[in-house]
Amino acid sequence: MSGGRPMRGEVLDGRYRLTEPMGSGGMGRVWVAEDERIGRKVAVKVLSRIDEDASATRFAREARVIGGLSSPHIVTLHDFGEAQVAGERVLYLVMEHLQGRDLGAVLESRKPELPSPAEVMGWGVAICTGLETAHRAGIVHRDIKPANVLLTADGTIKILDFGIARMLSTAAAMTRTDLTAVGFVIGTPLYMSPEQIRAPDVLDSRSDLYSLGCLLHTLLTGGPPFTGAGTAVLAQHLGDVPEPPSARRA
Repeated sequence: MSGGRPMRGEVLDGRYRLTEPMGSGGMGRVWVAEDERIGRKVAVKVLSRIDEDASATRFAREARVIGGLSSPHIVTLHDFGEAQVAGERVLYLVMEHLQGRDLGAVLESRKPELPSPAEVMGWGVAICTGLETAHRAGIVHRDIKPANVLLTADGTIKILDFGIARMLSTAAAMTRTDLTAVGFVIGTPLYMSPEQIRAPDVLDSRSDLYSLGCLLHTLLTGGPPFTGAGTAVLAQHLGDVPEPPSARRA
C-alpha cells in the first residue's frame, strides 16, 4: 500500500475501480475511482490495514453515523467497506468526487498575498455550518486544518475527512500494531486543542472550534498562532497565549 502503482486498477467490493492516485497522508491514500455499478466518478480513501474483526465492526458503526450527515459543507460519504488490496487487508471509504483545492493550497497559490478578511469570514461561516451539523449528531472532526477544508471550483466550502480521525483511531487502538491505545492521538499539532493533547478520548465540539480558530488565524495572517516542532507546539498550546492576529496583519 506504500506505493500508488500496485493498487492501480484494483476493484474494491467488485464495484470501485481505482484509477488515479489523488494524494496521501497519515490516514491513507486517496484515489480517483470509477463506481462501475452506477457509472460515476468517486473518491476512495484506502486506510491502514486492520487485524481484528472487532475494529471493523466499530469502524462500520462510525461510518454509518458519518454517512448520515447531510450538509452542503461536508463531503458526502457514499459507502465504506473492507477489502484485500495489493495483498493487504484494508478499510476504505467512498466519497463524492470534488474538483477544487484545499485551503492550504489556496494560500500557497496566492503568496505573497493573503485572502481578504471578508473572504475568510465567508469561509468561516460555511465551516461553522458544516461543524454544526456534525456536532448535533455527536461527531467531532478532530483534525480541522487547511488541508481538510476544500474550496470547490464553484466556490463552495467542503469539510473533508469528517470523523475519519475518530474511525482510524478506533481501528488502530484495537489492532496489534506498534501503536498502543494509551496515549494514541490523531491530529495535527499546529491546530490541536489543549484538551485533544491532554485527553483525546473525551473531546467534545469545543475542540473543533479551537482548531477552527487556529485555521482562521492561518488564513488571515499566513501562519498558525503557534509554530515549531511537534512537542514544542503542543507545549505552547497548553501554556502560552498567542500574539493577536493584528500583530501580524493590520
